[in-house]
Amino acid sequence: MSSEDNQEKEEKGFRVVDKRGGTSEQGEAASSESEQPAQAEAQDQPEGAEQVEAVDVYGVLRYCIAMLQSHAWQAMGLVPNPLTNKIERNLEQAKVAIDCVGYLAQQLEPKAQPHELPHLRSLLSDLRVNFARQKSQPD
Repeated sequence: MSSEDNQEKEEKGFRVVDKRGGTSEQGEAASSESEQPAQAEAQDQPEGAEQVEAVDVYGVLRYCIAMLQSHAWQAMGLVPNPLTNKIERNLEQAKVAIDCVGYLAQQLEPKAQPHELPHLRSLLSDLRVNFARQKSQPD
């Protein structure tokens, strides 16, 4: 690239940096440029924002249980759908959601905190009892 091309691009708002070869000055410039993205990421976060830690598979199970539990209540017609604000009853979907909650709770039990176990059992029991009641009622 000729010097005329460089001048032309610089005039248009482009900056050409030759990172080939190396004087210590260029090496310092390259290293400071590589640090800029990390600094920019830190600046993008609002003050007081906490770093999010990685979630293990058991945290994902807890999340899935909560989602399926919510869907089961909606599918039983006991809670309105938050999108439509209407009661929608689909006992087939409720059964699948409850069965999945049961399976996921079973997988979570070995790693659950002692205070979580009664809550999981109670949650599953409540879902099953309410499903049996809804199934015995006519549409």
